[in-house]
Amino acid sequence: MRSVRIRAFVSACGLALVAIAAPRNAAADEVWVSPTYQQDLGGLGVGSNTIWPATAAGAVRFAWAIPNDLQTFQAAKVVLIPHGPGGAATLNVVVCQAQSGSLALSGCAALSSQAFNGVTNQLLEVDVSTAIAPKIGVPGANYLAVLAYTSPSAATDHIVGLRFAYASTAVSLGSSNVFTAAQTVNVAAGAAAVVGHNVAGSHGVEGISDSGDAGVFGKSNATGGASYGVYGDASANLGTGTGVFGIGTSYGLFGQSTRTSSTGVFGRSAGVAGQTYGVYGEALATTAGLGFGVFGTGNGFGVYGNNESTAAAAAGVWGESRMSIGAVYGVGGLVNSTTVGAAAVFGTANGASGTTFGVRGVNASNSTDAAGVRGDANGASGVTAGGYFRSASSNGTGVLGWAPSATGATYGLRGESDSNAGNGVFGWAPATAGGSAHTYGVKGQSEMPGAGIGVAGIATDGGKSVATVPLNNPVGVLGAVSDSSPNGYGVVSIGNVKVFGGIQTTDYVVADTFYANDAITIAPAYTQGFLPSCGSPGTHENEGKIVQTHGGAGDDGHMFVCRQKSDNSWEWKQVF
Repeated sequence: MRSVRIRAFVSACGLALVAIAAPRNAAADEVWVSPTYQQDLGGLGVGSNTIWPATAAGAVRFAWAIPNDLQTFQAAKVVLIPHGPGGAATLNVVVCQAQSGSLALSGCAALSSQAFNGVTNQLLEVDVSTAIAPKIGVPGANYLAVLAYTSPSAATDHIVGLRFAYASTAVSLGSSNVFTAAQTVNVAAGAAAVVGHNVAGSHGVEGISDSGDAGVFGKSNATGGASYGVYGDASANLGTGTGVFGIGTSYGLFGQSTRTSSTGVFGRSAGVAGQTYGVYGEALATTAGLGFGVFGTGNGFGVYGNNESTAAAAAGVWGESRMSIGAVYGVGGLVNSTTVGAAAVFGTANGASGTTFGVRGVNASNSTDAAGVRGDANGASGVTAGGYFRSASSNGTGVLGWAPSATGATYGLRGESDSNAGNGVFGWAPATAGGSAHTYGVKGQSEMPGAGIGVAGIATDGGKSVATVPLNNPVGVLGAVSDSSPNGYGVVSIGNVKVFGGIQTTDYVVADTFYANDAITIAPAYTQGFLPSCGSPGTHENEGKIVQTHGGAGDDGHMFVCRQKSDNSWEWKQVF
């Protein structure tokens, strides 16, 4: 750059200072180009309005080098001050480019013109960007020369200079910057190397990567202590502050750890009160089954949660679905393995004492079939189970059902089968050897005084009503059939019936073989000589029936059974 030369002139109109200087930076991304004052275009220049250094007429030459930090060209404007009379005029421009060793006039463009409207003694910018842009060339290598003149007002116009604006590759603290190479910032201990601060609700620091690398990469070289590659702090926001927030088409936030017993992503909530989250995930996908708030894969645990609280309802992993409609899941599990023991959801309670649960479900719904825990086996064949429960204790229970309500028709355990050959409840005791203790396929026990029923079997014969039998004594097994099914049986024994105690009936007993260790009471009893029809040819409606006759008036009571004789006739055979 050539030196600045200042000449002072004193005239009758006052003091004027004229500075002749080489082009210099007006700002980080601008170059101010002063006019060259050749003699053929007016000599040394004048002072327009006493203060402004300008050309003697509306004609000028500019020359400058394209800055080597130019990234993109933005604008070029010629600054001038028209003197009277002003009005409509044109700025004519010829632009030439050249590099060291090239011909000076080999890169000149044709004359271009830009109209303007001059106002006397009013500073004016005329945009010549369209003429300059094609000639920018290589930053740091190209030179530009511009011949500019106004018409028809060249005699009264005065040109101040040219303003050349561009986006720089250098860092500018007052505007956005684009880095095309690695940048390193070294600071003293305790200070931040890079601090991004945005007060307009956007991003303090934003990184963009168009390849498979990282938009923002943080690395900690510390060999000990609590170090962080990337550390985010949003403690100032007491509402919805987020320390680190990521958005991605694959991963919004990705963490990887290569050391043994380490953590890829670690979340901690230091709040001592309120509903806080160490790690919080949210998926806004609108397609059912495709949005995951938190998704984990691993050779040990896809997602691992640890809870050190002793408070009730504290959880290592907690899943919650806040949708008011839809078959949604607070926690969902999926496993593709065919190995025995594979489980979509697995729970372990390692406590050696206490009423603990490997998996526990709680449901607050009042709707029919709402369940704390539900299991579905959707296989179309095979011996499968909607729920499989197992107890290894010598005093354990495979399935324990409890309905704690003190009123209502509740069920501690209920089974339902829609198959036409199914079993609502099936019990199996496969032990084939052992001591004198009994095993039970199904065992029922009722503690209700006076009216408890251990096991009740009810056949509605297609949904028909079943009458309620008033029982004033406890019953071990109750069998009931619909009143509309006269040929139905409340209890059927395929084989002999052995009774330790009495049998009481309000109707009749049908049996091929009957054993009784005690009395048999049959009501109603018939009057001697007035027995019902036993049977007629082709019918045997009373075959096997046992009836009782009254005693009295010196006659004993007797019991008869209806049978078919060898000649196919029917008779009431007196048993005693």
